[in-house]
Amino acid sequence: MKWLSSDELAAWVRLMAVVELLPGVLDTQLRKEADLTSYEYYVLAMLSEAPERTLRMTALAAQTNATLPRLSHVVRRLEDRGLVERRQCPQDGRATNARLTSAGWRKVRRTAPGHVATVRDRVMDALNAEQVSALTDVTQAVLGRLDPDGTMTSLYQRHDRANAAGPDLAGSTGGAADPKPDAEGAPSSAGEQIAQATAAERLSLSPECRADPACLRRLLSPDFHEFGASGGAFDYAGALARVAVEQPAAGEPLEASDMHGRLVADGIVMITYTCDDGGRRSNRTSLWRRVEPGRWQMFHHQGTPVLP
Repeated sequence: MKWLSSDELAAWVRLMAVVELLPGVLDTQLRKEADLTSYEYYVLAMLSEAPERTLRMTALAAQTNATLPRLSHVVRRLEDRGLVERRQCPQDGRATNARLTSAGWRKVRRTAPGHVATVRDRVMDALNAEQVSALTDVTQAVLGRLDPDGTMTSLYQRHDRANAAGPDLAGSTGGAADPKPDAEGAPSSAGEQIAQATAAERLSLSPECRADPACLRRLLSPDFHEFGASGGAFDYAGALARVAVEQPAAGEPLEASDMHGRLVADGIVMITYTCDDGGRRSNRTSLWRRVEPGRWQMFHHQGTPVLP
């Protein structure tokens, strides 16, 4: 047993104090000014950034780090207030989508300024630029231990400067920035574009989509090209045919870890990750193109086997 040193203990107790106090501060402000809990606002914020402001309940649960029963209970409350609605997924009748209503979008827009003011007053304004950078480095190191598979990497790295077109981002960051679309309705920030392309990538890996030709045709661009981990090259038709005969056993999803997104140019996002397909591991890279506001298509994919 290696006990904490004095310096480590001093840092630890302060971290625990922040963990204990900050959620209550944020929750109190949201309840007082918007009649929302922090988690309810988080759900609305995630839907506000999603393509067509819609996510499958399973995807929304993953993005908000919640169980489906907890999310269903919260969404039911938001439905009763007219902020969210649930519908059957058109691509899979067994799945349910959650969609932010117009009233829900107005609620996010009205609530964001007060939430941001609290984040700035209680946290960011207490730090100088060097301390903000250090906070990013420290939390990234800890998240590497708490989230080793990178399940939420795309969410907490989407506003990193390396992924951004510039330093001023407009994504919600869990509701902590101005969530506004541009004049054409397309995402107004690098973070939003990365989040949308990442969601499309994860959908392409799901057993439901891989078993649904219509879903795959919607996600793949007509000029799609792939260099597979098997060494083969496939065009649009070849990729659709290959997926049709390579369904995972028992509908098991392809396991993706360490997923990262980078904005290559406005409307072009590169996604990289490691995939485990029944014990066969490969490093994968996909290029996604925005074809219309909220809709993305993959136009290039490459897989490289990971040697044992």
